[in-house]
Amino acid sequence: MKKIILLHDRAADLHFLVLGLEDKGFNVELINNKSNKSDFPHWLGGCLTALYKSKKSDVIICWYDFQAILCWLFSIILFRPRKIIALNILLKDKTTLKNKLISILYRKALNSIDLKATVTSKELPDILNRKLNSDIQFRLLHDVYNIDKKQEISFFDKGQTVFVGGLNGRDWDTAFKVAEKMQNVNFTFVCSSIIYNKFKQRNISNLDLHHSIP
Repeated sequence: MKKIILLHDRAADLHFLVLGLEDKGFNVELINNKSNKSDFPHWLGGCLTALYKSKKSDVIICWYDFQAILCWLFSIILFRPRKIIALNILLKDKTTLKNKLISILYRKALNSIDLKATVTSKELPDILNRKLNSDIQFRLLHDVYNIDKKQEISFFDKGQTVFVGGLNGRDWDTAFKVAEKMQNVNFTFVCSSIIYNKFKQRNISNLDLHHSIP
């Protein structure tokens, strides 16, 4: 029977995507990386587990986009062809040698008929194709999250407000420049302590800055 492997880069016993796919009638197996550490050996370990636990007819869905690229690469190296889906491409726009090499790998993988990828906004395909010098077809899939009922709050209008939070893939330099230029809009940023310490000296009256919030 055809199976979907959901490869997750963190521990997630009851992932909402598994529940949603099962509700649609799919046979799903969740594979978590053995550790919550964000490093290459653990990403690679998860990829190899997914490749060896799946069959040629199965589909591997990768929550973390770089693991999808690794799955594609090692499916070729190990002669284990698989259909792979990369959720939410987050390729950083840097000029470093490392990023240039990773971009080449992304371009080769995303041009493969065995790998399909999603993005979270309609503008991203053009941005990524310019960066990769390619004409890749991406599927638009907006971010969705499994919100616990205890986290829900009633909506109230705070006027023109922009929220930016998180770490991976965030262009904080641009975010702070935009906040400085748009004085008629309120901004709330939640970032890591490293980003906080880098930008906390800026005097931006319309910015509410926080860090290290659970």
